[in-house]
Parts: sequence; structure tokens; C-alpha cells
Amino acid sequence: MNQNNEEFAKELINGLFNLNQFILKKKSHIRKYIQTRRLFEEVVNSMLNYMTKGKYDSHKYFDEMIKFINKKEKSLALDLDMNNNNDLTIINELFIFKNSSSIPSITEEYIKNKKFKNKEKIKMLYAMQSSFVGLFEIKKTDFSNGYVFIEDIFTHKKFKITDISLSAPLNRKPYYLYSRIITYDNISFQTGISCPISKENKELKEFLKKHKYKSYPNFYRCLKLYGISKKEKHKVELKNIT
Repeated sequence: MNQNNEEFAKELINGLFNLNQFILKKKSHIRKYIQTRRLFEEVVNSMLNYMTKGKYDSHKYFDEMIKFINKKEKSLALDLDMNNNNDLTIINELFIFKNSSSIPSITEEYIKNKKFKNKEKIKMLYAMQSSFVGLFEIKKTDFSNGYVFIEDIFTHKKFKITDISLSAPLNRKPYYLYSRIITYDNISFQTGISCPISKENKELKEFLKKHKYKSYPNFYRCLKLYGISKKEKHKVELKNIT
């Protein structure tokens, strides 16, 4: 395919995607999904402000995570940059949600201290408390309704999530997706962790072969899998440059 044909194909795909987005946003379940996402973002922004003001000791808890990881695997890199958007989503994931039995989450503190009076925000807190994090395989998609059907490869727990972009049939290479799923009023959605990993990734295959799921807290899997994803992305970027 020559360059003109490739550009035309990309424009056609983008046009179809934009048209589908326009149609989807008129559907009642998508309007409800968008409202739910806005509510979630309001809650998260409040929590980030809470952490920024020093009301939650993230440094102390991160040190606890590092101590645990160093006992298990000293080679695991923990270079997270607050100025990197993808790194920031991981930092948020580590502290906003419950990832260890010994480390309190900001969600727990908000519920305990009754930080919200708004009923919808309180309901969102409990949805966040009962959320599920895992390494997911995409089983099928429903582009016309913005649905994605996923299954956690560790527990085989299944979800039907709403995600317009992820539902698009764009010749996607086979990969796993580390993510957290929240279900609020029968709407299930991702929290925003950016952590795709190719199914053919050798380091991932080795990790899955040796990993004992019940013996490790969620924060370990989060940092380990994000590290693998980050290295893979870096290799792809270098390859594209050369």
C-alpha cells in the first residue's frame, strides 16, 4: 500500500470512529457512563488534593512497599516521576485504592472520616472500595455500543466494561491490559491505568510462569507489570527512531 492509500485508510478509520462516537454519545447508557466518569474524576481530584496537602503519608507507605519488594526482588525498578502522566496514574493507583492489607488507602480514609456529604460521591467511594484490579485479556468487543468484554488471567473474573476507544476494531495486536475496574450503578469502567503488555513479551511470560498470585499484594503486581509495560514501550519507541 503506497503512502496516499495509507493516509486515506487512516482518514477513513478516523472518520468511522468519530461517527461512531457521535452516535454512541446519544445513547442513554453512554450518557450515564460519561456522567459516572465525571463523578469519579471529581472524587479522585479531591483525593489528589488531600494527598498533595500532606494529609496522607504516601512517602511512608511507599517506603513500606519498597521494603517488601526488596525482600522479594531487588532488581525491580521503582523510578516513578510525578511529572510523567503515565507514572502519575500508577502513583494514584497505589494510594487511592486498597493494594495491601497493611497499608490504608485514601478511599478507606475518606469513608472512615466521612469526607463527603453528597450521596453520589459516597456511593462512588464504596464502588471504589470494592473495585477489582487485574491483568486482563480482551475477549471480544461491541463497537456499536462501546462495550469491551474482558477476563482477568489470574482469577478468571469477567467484566463487561464501557470503553469507546478500546472497543474500536483497529487491527489491535494481541496484548494483556493491567487495569482496575469500578462498577457504579451497573456501569463498569477502567480507572485509567496505562499498562498494556504484548502477550509475546518474554519477561511477562516468565513472570506469569513463576508468579504465585495469592502470595503477593496488588501493589507488587502493579509495579512489576507496569515496569514490564514501560520497558516494552521504550523498546518500541527506540525501534521507531532507528
